Amino acid sequence: MSKADETFGAFVKSLGGVDWDTLHSQKQALIDAVSRRDASHPFTQVLDGIINFIDALQDDAVDQAKIWTFPPDPDTGEQP
Repeated sequence: MSKADETFGAFVKSLGGVDWDTLHSQKQALIDAVSRRDASHPFTQVLDGIINFIDALQDDAVDQAKIWTFPPDPDTGEQP
């Protein structure tokens, strides 16, 4: 096994300890906070970066690691 494979395996293992449902709720709270702020404010830009990072982690948890699924949309009940 290559060092890259070992590193990736350790990364995926560490993602298994994440409470994905809580992280999803926290991301939604950040999105709500950003939507109430001036888009040009530096703090809004920081939050936007964190939201994008969480989104990328969630995508990998679903698509690559297959350790989580997005919850249904609360308004429509549809699975994303």
